[in-house]
Amino acid sequence: MIQTLILSGLLAGLVNLFVNYLELPFPKADSLNENEWPKPRTFIIAIIGYSIVGIAGAFLTPLIDAIVNGLKGIYDLSDPKNPKLNELVLFGYGLVFGYSTSSVLVSLLNSIIKKIDRFERNIQNLETKISSNKIQINANAQSIIDECEAKFEAHKSDCSGFVKAVASEFSITLTGQADDIVDQIIGTGWTRLTDGVDAKNKADAGWFVVGGLKSIDNVPPQANGHVVIVVSGPLAHAKYPSGYWGKLGGVGEKNQTINYAWNRDSRDKVVYSARQI
Repeated sequence: MIQTLILSGLLAGLVNLFVNYLELPFPKADSLNENEWPKPRTFIIAIIGYSIVGIAGAFLTPLIDAIVNGLKGIYDLSDPKNPKLNELVLFGYGLVFGYSTSSVLVSLLNSIIKKIDRFERNIQNLETKISSNKIQINANAQSIIDECEAKFEAHKSDCSGFVKAVASEFSITLTGQADDIVDQIIGTGWTRLTDGVDAKNKADAGWFVVGGLKSIDNVPPQANGHVVIVVSGPLAHAKYPSGYWGKLGGVGEKNQTINYAWNRDSRDKVVYSARQI
């Protein structure tokens, strides 16, 4: 049986070589002409490759027969009364499976390539959407982000100094420490906002938005208050906007959602206010 399967696999591989690789006996209109045929080394590699695939496919015969006939089909061919006919039938099985294996592998490879192409297109579409969102950001909102980036390094350890430095670039005067700034943003000239979602919407629209919490209002109370600049960007947990801030005695954050600016017990008490620029 093994010799028959090897021979049928070799023949199947050669048939595949001639039909699919050399496109014989009926070449396609755009196929290679005789001056463009593969070099000898390439041709030898092709022969070996197609032969191996053919033999491998031929040796699937017992497996496929077992699946279809429950280990009874091929092995029932061992009739001592007609051994030559048995070998011819087995040879035919091996030839069919040996030849079809190449097509199955090509179809499987094409399917994988199509899935990869589809995945790459989805990635490209996502990148395009992200780029479009960046392009469509409000000009004032982008200017605020740019100033936050520019001022961050010099004030990354001073929340009030950072807010004052950025605000001054938009002709907004804020003075004192964080507690003083919170008092100022809830006073005249500022629009008090309802929550983090409202703060995000105003930042997206290009307003200058400040969030803050006085020292005594923190849980537990702190020695100093804390203030942040809210910028255009995503919400965390559907309620905490993006922002920039310095941190007294440490290093603040850039373009991070403000739930990281306060502890869990304090972050929902933050006051937000905005001014048009």
